[in-house]
Amino acid sequence: MLQEYIFSWANNEKRKTMKNRICIVLVRGVMNSALIKFLDNGQVECVSRNSLRKNKKAVGELFL
Repeated sequence: MLQEYIFSWANNEKRKTMKNRICIVLVRGVMNSALIKFLDNGQVECVSRNSLRKNKKAVGELFL
């Protein structure tokens, strides 16, 4: 199963629309970047890996 992440930054208008949405990492790039895909609508973005947080709800479901 793929690790799910939550996009956490909201310091401009575009990032505010992406905040708190669940995504997966498709590719890890150089200079701490990542190509992510949001699970709700399939939107693909290149973002900083610092903006991603582990989805703790999904991690907790693995151990139930």
